[in-house]
Amino acid sequence: RVRRAKLFYLRNKFGKSARIREKKGGQAIVQAEKKKQKEAIENSKATTA
Repeated sequence: RVRRAKLFYLRNKFGKSARIREKKGGQAIVQAEKKKQKEAIENSKATTA
């Protein structure tokens, strides 16, 4: 989360330039890695069963 007061640099920007880039190691990246690991485990179970 980002405080509104800290977003002053986005005031005059529109479209793609107004996006906030997430830092590496952000929650979305962590969740994506967990999902990949679960899928890999499920695929390995399916092939062995």
